[in-house]
Parts: sequence; structure tokens; C-alpha cells
Amino acid sequence: GVLALSHVGSPREAGRRCPSESVEPAAALPPPARRRTGTRAMCDSLSAAMARQCPPSCDVAAGAAPCRRACYSRVFGATWFGLALFLTLSVQGCITAESAGSGPNTDARAALAAQVEEMYSHAFGSYMKHAFPWDELRPLSCDGRRVRERGDLDAMLGNYSMTLIDALDSLAVFGRLSDLEMAVEHISSSVSFDLDLEVSTFEVNIRVLGGLLGGHLHAERLLEGYSGALLEKAVD
Repeated sequence: GVLALSHVGSPREAGRRCPSESVEPAAALPPPARRRTGTRAMCDSLSAAMARQCPPSCDVAAGAAPCRRACYSRVFGATWFGLALFLTLSVQGCITAESAGSGPNTDARAALAAQVEEMYSHAFGSYMKHAFPWDELRPLSCDGRRVRERGDLDAMLGNYSMTLIDALDSLAVFGRLSDLEMAVEHISSSVSFDLDLEVSTFEVNIRVLGGLLGGHLHAERLLEGYSGALLEKAVD
């Protein structure tokens, strides 16, 4: 629409191009209403809710503190009650679905869970077989990525077994405790962050630091004799 109007031009210009056609001037349009988004929209909604909840004698805008506090309490109380009711009903629905017993749906979910576990086993096993202890598996050449060769895409690499660190929590989720114990041993004894590298802060935070902290929490719960080596690496 914008392109078409810019091509034709205004009605006056169209009249100059085609003198045989009479073009009536377009009626003046009201300016478009400004959309209120984000915090402003939330404040407008809250003001409308307060106007409905508060008695006419309560001038919220005037700053009557006791009345304003009462209005806030009523509006926010109703809001939190509605949210709590929604969450309660959602949880009850999930519990009801889970307690429905065995059947086709249960079997289908078990089959999907087994498929996910098989895919994870294939991915992690391929990394350990072809790429460990490097950061990533190169799936076409089937070897480890040892150098940065893709520009900023490799900004998180540092030869600190990143995939192994990234997999610590999923090893716990899938119950692969022997692999988790091996990973903890390797990371605590062989991984070093004493490196002079420019890295992607975001990627290293969520994959390396997050992986170490998540792995530490799982190792404390699942591995006997674990002494906090992953937490020490996280601090390092």
C-alpha cells in the first residue's frame, strides 16, 4: 500500500498527470492513535482497573495515600488471586492427566522418551568417540574442532572440552552416572581456564559457567566422594 501510494503521488499530482480525469481531494484523516506498549500500557491497564475498583470518593490521582493503598491492595489482590487460581487449575490438570493410568497415550510418551534417549546417546557417544577432548565434534569430517576457523562463530571455543562441560546436567538427567563421574574427573584434572583468549561472554557464561554450576549441583547429589571440583573450576 505504501509503495503504491508513493508511486501514484498525491491526488493533485495525479490531476496534473491526467487532465481528462477529475480527482476529488481526499478527506482529511485523523492522526493515527499512538499505541501504548510495555510499561505505559501496563500502567494504563492498572489505572483502568483501579478506576473500576476504587469508590468515586477515592481520588487516586490526587495522591490520597490511605485510599490509594486500599485501591492497590484490592487490585493487586484480585490479580494475584486470579494467577494463583490459574496455576492451581493447570497443575491439577497435569496431575489428572498423569494419574489417568496406562494406555495408548502413556505408551506413546514412553516411546518418545526412548527415542530422545537414543538420540542423546548417539550424539554424546559420537562426541566421545571422535572429538573428545576437543570442544566440538565436526560432523562431516567426524573429528574434533581444534582451531578457530569460522570467525565469530567460534568465539566460544578454547579447547576446554566444552561439549563435555555442556553435557554435565543432561548426563545426570539421563541417569548416566558412570559418564558423569568420568566427566567430572576429566574436567577437574585436565581442563584449564588459564588462557589468553577473546571469547563470547554470553556463550561461555551459559555453556561453560552454567554447565559447571549445574554439574556441581548434580554431582553433589549423585556422586559419592565428590568434593566440589566443578565449583572450583567455575570460580576459576
